Amino acid sequence: MVGREVLGDFERASRLEWLVANGLGGYACGSVTGAATRRYHGLLVAAIRPPTDRLVTVTTLDETVRTTRGTAPLSTHQWAGAVDPRGHLQLDSFRALPRPTWSWRVDDLLIDRSLFMPQGVNTTILEYRHVAGPPCELTVRPFVAMRDHHALTHENAAFRTATETDEHHVRLAPYENLPALTFATSNGRFLDWPAWYKNFEYAFELERGLEFREDAMSPGSFVVELVPGARWVFAFSVEPEAQRPPGGAALLEWADARWLEESTRLSALAAAPKPRRRATRAEEKLPPDSLAVLARAADQFWVTGIHGASVIAGYPWFTDWGRDSMIALPGLTRATGRLDHARAVLTTFAAQSDAGLLPNRFVEGDGGAPEYGSVDAALWFAVAAADHHAFAKDDVFLASTLAPTLATTLDAFARGTRFDIAQGEDGLLACGNEKTALTWMDARIEGKPVTPRAGRPVEINALWHNAWCTRAAFAALLGDEAGAAAARDEAARIQEAFANAYWEHARGFLADRVDAVGPDPSLRPNQLYAFSLPYPVIEGAPARASLAAVEGALLAPFGLRTLAQGDPHYQGLYVGAPQVRDLGYHNGTVWPFLLGAWADAHFRLRGRSPETRAHARRVFAPLVQHLTAEACLGSISEIFDGDLPPLPRGAFAQAWSVAELARIWIDEDL
Repeated sequence: MVGREVLGDFERASRLEWLVANGLGGYACGSVTGAATRRYHGLLVAAIRPPTDRLVTVTTLDETVRTTRGTAPLSTHQWAGAVDPRGHLQLDSFRALPRPTWSWRVDDLLIDRSLFMPQGVNTTILEYRHVAGPPCELTVRPFVAMRDHHALTHENAAFRTATETDEHHVRLAPYENLPALTFATSNGRFLDWPAWYKNFEYAFELERGLEFREDAMSPGSFVVELVPGARWVFAFSVEPEAQRPPGGAALLEWADARWLEESTRLSALAAAPKPRRRATRAEEKLPPDSLAVLARAADQFWVTGIHGASVIAGYPWFTDWGRDSMIALPGLTRATGRLDHARAVLTTFAAQSDAGLLPNRFVEGDGGAPEYGSVDAALWFAVAAADHHAFAKDDVFLASTLAPTLATTLDAFARGTRFDIAQGEDGLLACGNEKTALTWMDARIEGKPVTPRAGRPVEINALWHNAWCTRAAFAALLGDEAGAAAARDEAARIQEAFANAYWEHARGFLADRVDAVGPDPSLRPNQLYAFSLPYPVIEGAPARASLAAVEGALLAPFGLRTLAQGDPHYQGLYVGAPQVRDLGYHNGTVWPFLLGAWADAHFRLRGRSPETRAHARRVFAPLVQHLTAEACLGSISEIFDGDLPPLPRGAFAQAWSVAELARIWIDEDL
């Protein structure tokens, strides 16, 4: 819970955010003050072509209460050069779970507002409760944008302000090519008074070097009389008429039924058995409250859309990415117990396999078409598939989908496929050229990779070896001993070539890539995968030396730096215009998800003892604190600054950040 001492400090409280997702890729999010501080903040951001093509409908609300003592604001807005009104000063508390809830105290009047989204529909439901104090009149004016969530809007003549109303509904259809927005109320009256409000200011967009001022149109105000104990439900939706919320007293019953469904689902999610690699120690039970937070955080990334089940890589701006989905899948499954959804995600991506490649991402604004430009998404499929089978024990699915998809990838890569992906005579895999960015370090400026990794990136060949080992294991499970032996032989050939190509004796760690010029000596965290994956490609003294080098230069609060601080390309702050930020995206920023690979390596090379477990807890402690008390409350940020203080940056809720914490925390009972 966030208290008055924080909420009264706008600069501090406006950086605390909340998130609710609807399972379609749609979401609601904002700052705990009520002020919109990002272009992505909105009380209903609808996924028009799930899970993509997201539309910001209502950005925020203007709320006031009037009693016999006068009128007081509940809302807070940031404008060009001013914060007004300052309703955050009336806030007593904010709670993110089980649903975002604000409590305002105005003299002896206490009012609560809560919000949730039913699963599977683009609808948001708000409920106001008069908790204590005198009767009051509540006025709520919604601000409407109706635009793509990456864009901003300004006053324009094309926006149709006319509304259609009945006793408990108001319908607004601003643009012909977009769905109508319907407001539903349980009681009260609507004052039709359309007006543009200009120059809302979004501080996060200013930090990101982007346009940061926006106009929004308000169709009018909703006014309701509240007496002690009363509640008022206010809902908005872009669903067709048959699925829109009812009005009047029926809305109260409908909202209660939807919340019962959602709260029951979330409770079951938190209580679901957690698949884990090792048996839980009786004396080290995981804290149930923390597990519930992790389960809720992980659940927000599961989506079902036009291609089937998938994983949103991060909120608020990412779609579903293949690499992110495969890396996140084991941890999301641990946190939620959703083996069924994990299977469906694997099925979705397997069905989209093309020339051995899995989709890099599904593109917004293009019908959700798959974009292929990743060498490692298909290799991470091997890790996710093996992890899933270890728990599901579904040999039919293994034979029909998992093993054939992996075999298709390995055979295509070995022969040579798109993006200059091909196996060399020594068995190692090469990929890309000076114009491509095929690994997870994929930032570009004017079409050129910021972090050139064409050639033989270290983690790609670690994954390549792991995938051949996995193919051998799958073949053995399915009774194909000849296939298993051939895959083992290929893995052994790759392993022998790997040690010769990457180990830097003089430096004491693995090269980040090898190309025609020679080894790249940059000290980066990618080498961790050589000895952290299920089938390590390098072991013994070289692995221990590499781990020590990574820890000494890259281990930081909240994760691992992407480049050593002494490197001339190091950039420790992730702020400024997009091109400036892109220079540092993989050249110094700290990524929390990399702690998963670090922990795997730590325990593999040092064993599981009270001392190694205590050390891991210390490393993860800042991230656990961040989960519940910083940035997006109840989730984990994408990245942090490499320099101190390590402020959270990037997407405020990232799937693999949450997933890797969940995977290690649950598997290792941390």
